[in-house]
Amino acid sequence: MDRKVSVVPKEAVRCAIYARTASSFQPENIAAIAQQIARCREAAHKNGWTVNEDCVRTDVGKSGNTLEGRSGLRELMALATIRPRPFEYLICDSTNRLARNLSIVGPILDTLTKKGVSVHFASLGLGTADPYFREHFIPGMQGDWAVSLSRGAKIRRGILRSKIEKAKNASAPALTIPACDHPCAY
Repeated sequence: MDRKVSVVPKEAVRCAIYARTASSFQPENIAAIAQQIARCREAAHKNGWTVNEDCVRTDVGKSGNTLEGRSGLRELMALATIRPRPFEYLICDSTNRLARNLSIVGPILDTLTKKGVSVHFASLGLGTADPYFREHFIPGMQGDWAVSLSRGAKIRRGILRSKIEKAKNASAPALTIPACDHPCAY
């Protein structure tokens, strides 16, 4: 007697995606959100996961230093508490898109993982389900923090330089450039 063995396909791992920019609606920020989502989709595909389109959330113009006003992230955290849960993984492009410092990201990760949701960072190729996550994550967050500090310092230096130049120009007599007929003049 020939028996057919039916193989039950493994249920696809469902994912949510979260993307964030600190700057408000401008074309380049909308493009940044689209790029983050695309990288998250690529990570899902690479891992054989399925993106639950109803669980793609963004926060545009919201700081990563607080949870305040981040309705997209808060909605995903609330969805993680319902049964049946609509996703098993939350994918973010990088650690700094979820939060900018450990005091914010720690409670987010704890809340999600206690509800059975793993968090995966596309740029690291690493998530909370990985046994080496904490070893790589903490230094990664410190790196993001250092980068954000240096970026802030660069911005402050640029603002200061601009103020100095404006002050110099305001007190200096107007420069007149004599006309030149030489062919290399521009």
